[in-house]
Amino acid sequence: MGNSAAAAARLGFAVCDCARASSPSADAAPVAFARRQQPTRRAPDGAPSCTNRYIHWRRRSPREIIEQLMFDSLRRRAVTQVLAGDADFGGGATQRSACRLAERASMLARQIGRGCASTHLALTRAASNSYRARWSTTCDSPARLHAPFIARDSGSGREQRMNGSIRGEQSLSGGAFEDLTLVTGKVPGVMRAASAPVLTQASSAARDHAIDWLRGLVMVLMALDHARDFWFGLRHKPLDLATTTVPLFATRWVTHFCAPTFVLLAGVSAYLYGTKHGARSRTRFLLTRGLLLIVLELTVVRLLWIPDPFYHFTLLQVIWVLGWSMVVLGALSFAPRAVVIAFGAALVLGHNALDSVKAESFGAWAPLWNLLHERATLTLAPGRQVLVSYPLVPWVGVMALGYALGSIFEMSALRRRAWLVRLGAGACIAFVLLRAFNGYGDPAPWSAQATPLRSVLSFLNCEKYPPSLAFSLMTLGPALLLLAFVPTRLRASRFLLVFGQVPLLFYVLHLLLLRYTAIPVAWLRHGANAFRMPPLGTAGSPELPLICTFLVWVTALLILYPLCRRYARLKATHRSAWLRYF
Repeated sequence: MGNSAAAAARLGFAVCDCARASSPSADAAPVAFARRQQPTRRAPDGAPSCTNRYIHWRRRSPREIIEQLMFDSLRRRAVTQVLAGDADFGGGATQRSACRLAERASMLARQIGRGCASTHLALTRAASNSYRARWSTTCDSPARLHAPFIARDSGSGREQRMNGSIRGEQSLSGGAFEDLTLVTGKVPGVMRAASAPVLTQASSAARDHAIDWLRGLVMVLMALDHARDFWFGLRHKPLDLATTTVPLFATRWVTHFCAPTFVLLAGVSAYLYGTKHGARSRTRFLLTRGLLLIVLELTVVRLLWIPDPFYHFTLLQVIWVLGWSMVVLGALSFAPRAVVIAFGAALVLGHNALDSVKAESFGAWAPLWNLLHERATLTLAPGRQVLVSYPLVPWVGVMALGYALGSIFEMSALRRRAWLVRLGAGACIAFVLLRAFNGYGDPAPWSAQATPLRSVLSFLNCEKYPPSLAFSLMTLGPALLLLAFVPTRLRASRFLLVFGQVPLLFYVLHLLLLRYTAIPVAWLRHGANAFRMPPLGTAGSPELPLICTFLVWVTALLILYPLCRRYARLKATHRSAWLRYF
């Protein structure tokens, strides 16, 4: 690099090698160790030993450094992690690039499966301080990816997202990438030049994994709530402490986390979209997708909730508020981050000060206030009503805060976790203090009940329509903590990951499945009363026992999983522009 391709390369960094096996061939290192930093530490119960060493490379090309580390990791199947280091190849743009590539090579032992028979990396110099890499890996037996990965061609800006599993004899080939590229697991990870902010493949994969996992979790909980609506019935008030049971209250309360978390993650995703595609593309995407969601709510989603093509009654719910929040965020996306934070915080923290303001005081403009802040049923004409379930003001603020939170996901994993823990724990503590004093933050104060358990239920019963400050803190605090500690090795992680990657498809399909299977069962059980509104009828619900609702919920998830998985694979292999909107 630098002056000539044969320039001396110098790399020094501390490495922790934890070998799985202790065979002589496995212990033979391909490089000379200059000195040991610490003596060997032996773990108890025969666990692999771990030694900190300094490795010095002298007069090695970047390709030699990468291939040595990569194939040594494959052969030894060692867990190797770069702790610190520096590299100098004589070129400012590539300074420390090899060290970061070595760090990615160290991930191979964890990411690549035993079934991968061969891996090839060809690295050539394309221009001053830029390189081209072509990679391929062949798997002879079933091997699974532990997390989604993103490969980006920095020349064209094209991205490929790959996840799921690789089975049978299969060869994956990556195209030419302008920046230094390295095999990590079964897909390439792009290493940018050191002069630009470096977002490594490992941190990018972990970031996307966490967001998709949490989104999938709240989608699954949302399906439980809607299974209760459609199959258990609407005549039961799960949050009415005078009539509810603890299981029914818990079934409803746990689903409170869905809407705030989903809106927050939509803001985070909008920020990350802008880091990949640029500010103009982000604004265009937010505006067009927001308008698309609004149209979708008024057409397809409305028919899924209410099978009435004549629009006698219309619901404005979460897809509606997501669409308008994206439109507002698109208009704000060019503003400085501090302005977005101030805007979101003002809406979330301050909107409860407007609880005493009623729509009637605005006269002819009352419907506008209902759309913005006060839940109500609007009569547009005789026989034409609209229920505004999700007033816009607080939800727009939640998405704006999610957008501001997006910059945390550009940090390293440790710093990101630390920030998420601080914010999540702070929100939880603020909720407890705010709720305990029964002051500002929720229009419905809690009160002592006949039993301590009922008192706890009253404490947790915060206002959702619109979401009070206490409600937002109660739901978003645990969501941030979950983002910090997302499980990566559980089988359920892959299950939730699939749903989180295709949220709009899941939303439409689960409504279609739950609603239109409940209606014929309701007709068989209740006859004509199944098509009347409560309290005269069941509004299309069979009104089965709560335990049956859980069985319906699990069955629906098992039916939807293969459909969502196929669509997720379609999105990963076909980067059509229209797929980004669904």
